[in-house]
Amino acid sequence: MAIEEQKVEEDELDLTPMIDVVFLLLVFFMVATKAKTSNRALDANLPKNMGSSSSKKDEPSENINIEIKESGGRPRIFVNNFPIDTFDGLFQKLRQLTNVMDDAPVIIAPEGRVSFKYVVMTLNACSKAAIEKVSFAQPSKVR
Repeated sequence: MAIEEQKVEEDELDLTPMIDVVFLLLVFFMVATKAKTSNRALDANLPKNMGSSSSKKDEPSENINIEIKESGGRPRIFVNNFPIDTFDGLFQKLRQLTNVMDDAPVIIAPEGRVSFKYVVMTLNACSKAAIEKVSFAQPSKVR
């Protein structure tokens, strides 16, 4: 009696689809990381406490002071006590001041009830005007 040898078929795992998926993930993360670096944060010095505040007369005149107030849901912006109507106007004024006062620090002083979006839009205008030295004054109390 002759015993026939049976051929055992081994299943093979096709790695091609897995390699394709890994490659696509690699490309996705490379592109996502590249896009993330263009949206960098602007360094800002936030006040640590609400202690005694210094008067505005003590501040050096070479600072660019930006006050943000809100009335009727609209922002009111003042740059060195000069009223500005829009954030594009703020950018133009900042660009003009940085041409005259090179490397001048900017101090942003938001009123207590001002929406954060207006503070962020002010930071964006500073960033667009290539201003790197930005700090915040203590929020003024609303009366």
